[in-house]
Amino acid sequence: MTFKQIYIYELITNTIYLFVHFIFLIFQSVGLKNNQQLEMKFLHITRIIQFLTLLHIIRGKKNENMEYL
Repeated sequence: MTFKQIYIYELITNTIYLFVHFIFLIFQSVGLKNNQQLEMKFLHITRIIQFLTLLHIIRGKKNENMEYL
């Protein structure tokens, strides 16, 4: 992966992570109790999205290399 792809991946994943925590803080401010399980679900979803984003970047890089053949 190039530096630009790594930078884009980090930017996307950090944005998703901040968005998930922002939603979690909204739920906390509303007053939902016992929300540790909810936070774990959000973090699990975040990790899945990060993995899919990385997979998409790697697949895109692979397709770029195939075009030159």
